Amino acid sequence: MRDPIPYLRRLVAIPSDADTVLPEGPVEAGLTAALRGIIATDLPGWEIRSFLVGKGRENILVSKPGDRIRLLFIGHMDVVRDGTGWTRPVRGEAVGDRFYGRGSTDMKGGIASILSALGHAEATGATGVGALFYCDEEYSFAGMKTFLAAAPADLRPDLVVCPEPTQEKLRAGCRGILELRVTIHGRRGHAARPQTGVNAFDAFSSSIAALRSTLSSMNDPELGKPTLCVSSVQCGVGKDGRVESFDIGNVIPDTCRALIDIRTVPGITIEEVTRVLTDAAVAVGASLHVEAELRLGSFRTDRSSLTIVEAAQRETLGSVTYEDPGEGGYSDAQMLAEAWSVPAVIWGPKGANMHGPDEHVETASVERLARAFCRLVDGQKTDR
Repeated sequence: MRDPIPYLRRLVAIPSDADTVLPEGPVEAGLTAALRGIIATDLPGWEIRSFLVGKGRENILVSKPGDRIRLLFIGHMDVVRDGTGWTRPVRGEAVGDRFYGRGSTDMKGGIASILSALGHAEATGATGVGALFYCDEEYSFAGMKTFLAAAPADLRPDLVVCPEPTQEKLRAGCRGILELRVTIHGRRGHAARPQTGVNAFDAFSSSIAALRSTLSSMNDPELGKPTLCVSSVQCGVGKDGRVESFDIGNVIPDTCRALIDIRTVPGITIEEVTRVLTDAAVAVGASLHVEAELRLGSFRTDRSSLTIVEAAQRETLGSVTYEDPGEGGYSDAQMLAEAWSVPAVIWGPKGANMHGPDEHVETASVERLARAFCRLVDGQKTDR
């Protein structure tokens, strides 16, 4: 097995957030170039197929030429912005069993384990193994959407493995996302005479309360309960659907705009959410409009289809352990599971401070994950 830690060091040293502009191009372009170099050196003769996402940005699909991919590893190349508050170098530092740096756990540690597994396939002659390295998971999912729109018609793996950080536990599903832009129109009036207007913020509050009540009654046996987060709110005097002024104290606000995030389970539809929000607003004399910023489904993989994964986990970690899908965020492995009707599992290394300062991954965990992925590769040595 190739040591994944040199890969980890090299990848974390290359910035790949939304503000990055390198000679190779924007955002992930520097990392893509590094991955191309690694593949050319360590996987001679392997095929790289490119899928353009935007100017200077691409997804790359890696496999042996002419090979049918049965086991597909996937990893996103972008990371969140560095932010502030770091006490360790953002571009990487090893301290004991921890490796610090932006993207170390989300998800360059996982990509390092994938590269180690691909090297194992090269060394042992295993077939049926491939990897997709893709753009824009942290922002708008453009990379996976672009890939699915252009993916080869014959690409239908038997298993998709995504090493997002899971503390080495298996996650066999995730909740979906509805990210909605909500605009409520009330009626302007004098703050001293509430009866002369319809307060748009009060209407918004009523709508959110109604939606919370509806969601609280829902529970999926595998994915848990849905959640609702009001992420931002603007309220005040409106013009052309926008909040033009929000610091006039003696005027009843007639416009409220908000962004809400709903983590969905099966049974929740945008139509039902819109109905609940609208009915509550109309009941207090306001009107409401909803625009979907993100609309992504949930997925659940039957554990009976993950026997090879469980065997690899048991062999490398000593036991089979699953993570509660309700504790994790969205993974765009869901898009592949839905589009292809194939089993997908999220299985990544131990780490902490994902998206925050002093993000780090445990190097021993990256090594264990690489060994586990090599066991998955071993299961592909003979065509099935």
